[in-house]
Amino acid sequence: MVHVCVLGENRQYSEDTLLKDVAKEVQASFSHEILLATVDGKLQELHKKVKEGTRVEFLTAADKPGIQTYRRSVILILLKAFYEVVGAEHIRKVSVEYAIANGLFIESDGDFEKTQELVDRIKAKMQEYVAAQIPIMKRNVTTDEAIEIFRRHRMYEKERLFHYRRVSRVNLYSIGGFEDYYYGYMVQNTGYLKYFDLILYRDGMMLLLPDQKDPEHVAEFRDREKLAVVLDETECWGRQLEVPTVGALDDVICHGKISELILMQEALMEKKIGDIAEQIASRPDKKIVMIAGPSSSGKTTFSHRLSIQFCHQPCTFRNSVSMQINDRLNRRMFCEYLADFFFCPTVCLASIQFSIDQVIDTGHMHHFKALLPQELRQILPCSHNSGGIIPRHGIHKSFL
Repeated sequence: MVHVCVLGENRQYSEDTLLKDVAKEVQASFSHEILLATVDGKLQELHKKVKEGTRVEFLTAADKPGIQTYRRSVILILLKAFYEVVGAEHIRKVSVEYAIANGLFIESDGDFEKTQELVDRIKAKMQEYVAAQIPIMKRNVTTDEAIEIFRRHRMYEKERLFHYRRVSRVNLYSIGGFEDYYYGYMVQNTGYLKYFDLILYRDGMMLLLPDQKDPEHVAEFRDREKLAVVLDETECWGRQLEVPTVGALDDVICHGKISELILMQEALMEKKIGDIAEQIASRPDKKIVMIAGPSSSGKTTFSHRLSIQFCHQPCTFRNSVSMQINDRLNRRMFCEYLADFFFCPTVCLASIQFSIDQVIDTGHMHHFKALLPQELRQILPCSHNSGGIIPRHGIHKSFL
C-alpha cells in the first residue's frame, strides 16, 4: 500500500493504482471532467501510477494546462481521422496554421477535394474515436526512430525539423498505430474529447474548440475576415521566402543565408507599408490614422516607416502628438492614460471630437489639454502641426 495526500486528504492505495482511478473517486468534487493531475506540483498524465508520500491535485479544462491538454488531444484525433478518411498516400500536407476566435485553421494539400462531404466524414470519424474511448499511448523513442516514423507517415516537414533536434530521445503519442509528436501532455483516452466541431472554412477546415471559461460548450464560430486575410498573407510570405516552416528556417540559418532572408523580408515589408500609404493617400477626407496594438508591439516604429512612404504621396504625414513629447517615460504615461481615458464612461465624446477637430484644423492643443489632468498638461506641447494626416499610435488597449 502507498500513502497519498489527495486534495488535502490522506488516503491509501495499492501500488498499481493509476491517477485515473483516483480521479474517478474525487470527480464529484469538480464541476468539469478531470483531465490532468499535479503530483507534488508537477503535471502528470492520468495513466501514471500513484507514488508513496506524494501530494496529488487535479486539473480540468477550466484550468489553463487542462484546456491546453484538451486542445492538443483533439488535434491528434483530427489528424488520425484525416489520414484514415483521405488515405496517407493521397496527402502531401496537413497542418494547423493559425487560430481565429475559438477555432484552429487546418490547411491541407494532396490528391483530394476539399468539400463539405469530406469535412463531415472526418468529423464523424472523430466522433467514432470519442465513443470508442481509445487509449492515447505514449512512448519514448530515439530521435532517429522518430525521423523514420515521420517519413513513413509522410510528415516530411517534421522529419526535416527533427534533423536539428539536439536531444537524443523524444516522446511520441499514438492512437491505433497513428503516431505524432506533441510538446505537452495528452488526455488518457479519446473518451474525454466530447466537445468540438469541424466546419469547412475558406480553402481548408476550421476546428472549433471550447473555451477555458466554458469547457462543455463550443461557441458558434465568429469569422474575422480581415485577420484571416492577414494570416493568409503571412503564410504566403513564408512560401515566397521559402521558409514556410521552422525546419526550412533552420536550413537557411545553417547554410549561412539568414542575412539574405532578412533583406528579402524587409523588402516585402516596405512594399506592404507603401501599399498602405497609397490607400491612405487615396482617401483625402481622412485626417487621423489609428494604429492599435499592445505595448512594445512596434506601433512607433511602424508610424515612422509609414511617414517615410508619404514622401512620395501628394499629402503630408505629421508626427503624432505622443512623439512630440521628448521624454520617453512621460510619453508612455501619456499613451497609457489615453487608453484608459477613452474607456471612461464619464468622458464626453462630443468634447473629445471637438478637441481633436481643433488640433487638426488649427494645430492648437489647448482644447485637448483642457480634458487632461494637470500632470499631463505639463508634458504636452502647446501646438501640433496642422493639416496633413496625424497618426495615433499610442493605443495600448484596442477599442476599434
